[in-house]
Amino acid sequence: MSYTPYSPDNIQSMFFRWYNVKPYVYDPTTFTLMEMIGQAIEKVNEVIKETNDMGMALLAFENYVLTELQKYDQKIADEVLKIINQKIEDGTLADFIQSLFDGVNQSIENLDTKVNQNKQQIDDEIMSINNSLTALNYEESNVNIAITPSQFIYNVGENINGINIISTITKGTNDIQSLKIYKNNSIINTLNNPQINEQYLDGSIITNDTEYYVEIYDGKKTITSNKIKINFVNNFYYGVINNTIDETLIKSLTSLKTLKTNLNETFSPNDQKILIAYPQIYGDLISINDDENYDMINGFTKSNINLTLNNISVPYNVYVSNFIIKDSNVNLTFEF
Repeated sequence: MSYTPYSPDNIQSMFFRWYNVKPYVYDPTTFTLMEMIGQAIEKVNEVIKETNDMGMALLAFENYVLTELQKYDQKIADEVLKIINQKIEDGTLADFIQSLFDGVNQSIENLDTKVNQNKQQIDDEIMSINNSLTALNYEESNVNIAITPSQFIYNVGENINGINIISTITKGTNDIQSLKIYKNNSIINTLNNPQINEQYLDGSIITNDTEYYVEIYDGKKTITSNKIKINFVNNFYYGVINNTIDETLIKSLTSLKTLKTNLNETFSPNDQKILIAYPQIYGDLISINDDENYDMINGFTKSNINLTLNNISVPYNVYVSNFIIKDSNVNLTFEF
């Protein structure tokens, strides 16, 4: 206990000396001025004494209180010690301490659990950030293929004695783990940890439309290459004619090995007609335009004829101009 004791100031009595004087001014039966001052000072000195006595009384009371408080502090300490000793003897203190430590342990466990949860959350967030950074830094690989022979269009009835597939990989961020080669959407070969350039020979004989492509996998994404399709077609035939149309005549004209497409050709008839023939499966023409974009399709007559190609009868559409044409260098565009 910290306390500053009260220290009263001691007020000194007032000293006054007075002498009898003859009452030249005042009535003999009254107090002179000096006598009245003397009486006043005497009263003041009485008040000073009472004040000093009160200060001493307060000091005495304060000392008593402080002394008693010191006694009670010791009594309180003794009483607390007595209670503790009793708690020790009957085991309740141990239970209290155990309960206290159980609460502390539980708080520690709760804190540990919360720390672990926060750690897991932080780890997850760090993992998410790392994944995001990896995704930001990720560069996708690329793959392209080419074939040999490099011809893409063949006539129906021709054979190809094998195709060499050449894969060229442009590596991105990740290493390439596998390369799969597809033929008509079916896997024909798989390479693990492929090189930047890989070649694979498909040694089977090819007689029908065939499509090739490859897929690479870099551990993150599957990347598909360009697709190369080999087509087997029947020719277009076109030219100028004099005679009646027949299979032999059509086959003698200029042939064009191509897929269905708009054609632009130049003809030089000499009092002849213009003819174009193509497989019927491509459908009808929608226009035949000259250099001035004039549609001349109404000046042509369409007929159908079967051509025997590779021992197979193939129906053809045949367009022939209705009239003999004398102009040279006639440029026509045939549109589907």
